[in-house]
Amino acid sequence: MRKLTGVFAACVVASLFAGCGLGAGTGLSGSGKNASAALSPAAFASGDAFALLPAGDVLMTIDAGTLINKTAPQILANSPKEKAEFEKGLTEVQEKSSIDPKKIELLAVSLMIPKGSEKPQFAGVMTGSWDSAKLTEALKKDEKTKADRPTEQYEGQTIIINKKDNEDVGVVVLDSTTLLMGSPVGMVKKAIDAKMGKGDTAAKDADLMAAFKSTKETGALRFAMKFPKEQMAGESEDLAKHMAATKVLFGSLDVTSGLGIELIARTGSEAEAKPIHEDLTKLLDQAKTFLGGSEQMKGVDSVLNSIVLSLNGADVKLAVNVPTSTIEEIAKSFSNMGGMPGGGEPGGSMPGGSMPGGSMPGGSGDDSGGDSK
Repeated sequence: MRKLTGVFAACVVASLFAGCGLGAGTGLSGSGKNASAALSPAAFASGDAFALLPAGDVLMTIDAGTLINKTAPQILANSPKEKAEFEKGLTEVQEKSSIDPKKIELLAVSLMIPKGSEKPQFAGVMTGSWDSAKLTEALKKDEKTKADRPTEQYEGQTIIINKKDNEDVGVVVLDSTTLLMGSPVGMVKKAIDAKMGKGDTAAKDADLMAAFKSTKETGALRFAMKFPKEQMAGESEDLAKHMAATKVLFGSLDVTSGLGIELIARTGSEAEAKPIHEDLTKLLDQAKTFLGGSEQMKGVDSVLNSIVLSLNGADVKLAVNVPTSTIEEIAKSFSNMGGMPGGGEPGGSMPGGSMPGGSMPGGSGDDSGGDSK
């Protein structure tokens, strides 16, 4: 179960990291009309924006503008210390990357799940607002040493390459509203090719696209991923073994009113789905028993009691709606315990903090100097 959770968490974190500097847009050569349409909010909602990206195992869209400017401040409204850390993190991101996180709007990401010792590969598009000339010049310089970063020309685009620890991230500033980013640099080139109509695109994966389109269009975060069955190899827990029957995992996070979470595991048949539903039901009951009666964890207990598990043919669905008041109660409980969930300091995982491969396209993964991703 820990391995399963870790795989999904890694996908989310990597996608969020990618989202901090991705984009593709009308600055690419090719069909300008299609580029404009593909970057519209409606195209992100429908999934058409994935036509700009190479094929991947995980497809995800993130409404960063809403999460950063509305959701986070609302959740942290009654937690001044955590809110200050959050704002500090945003400031650090801007200082390191020359991108104001509050002006980021929408993200679309295509991610390859690493197999064995492989490293994650991703490409994505980001829309927002920035000074393209200033951002380009800032990205070309290491923020600590001021040394020039290498660049590469591809199909009329300048790819700025950020290297560290035998890994590289390529960034293309297309205009004042769109960025392109990928790792390794070959993924940036594949994204440019996809935009120009060359090669396969993420939108051609019928199973992933059907799953993505089944998620809530109002979700601030929506995803569909091929289930990494190889990650379950050798697992002895019943849930892990049964989850291996999952073909696609998809869901959404809706922040319209509080937090609405939906997760769906799609198998090949109801016979394969039923054991998963039974395992999750047992796991949920155990969690309720463990936390039941704990005044300090009352908010978490409330969330567990509001979770609904359902079986619909080959699909197993988990749904929960958490009111803002409950979220605030949980945040306050963890704050009183001396830290946020996971044992870290408040804000430790906020923008500008430690993330796989660094933080922002022009930023460092730490404050010790040197290039980042």
